[in-house]
Amino acid sequence: MSVGVIDSATFKGESEVGSHTTESGTRRTFCRHCGSTLTGTVAAEPDNIYVATGTLDTPLDRKPEYHIFLRSKVPWIEIQDGLPQHQKFAD
Repeated sequence: MSVGVIDSATFKGESEVGSHTTESGTRRTFCRHCGSTLTGTVAAEPDNIYVATGTLDTPLDRKPEYHIFLRSKVPWIEIQDGLPQHQKFAD
């Protein structure tokens, strides 16, 4: 899944979003209507919201910088774009 980062002050629509917080403090949100994954937040970065870019309906002006969470990707996906790849959050 591709993600983008936005400032939490600009996020709208909280009433339409359900959430679950893990023991580690990661909070994932989903659409209350269809169940689609929408965002994630990390306790260590309270001002950032990681947005599932596939849920956006407007063009993005930013290009990917790296790939994260490769430890959980399906084995048949081969990422060959030359961008840095990380098994977990990029350090």
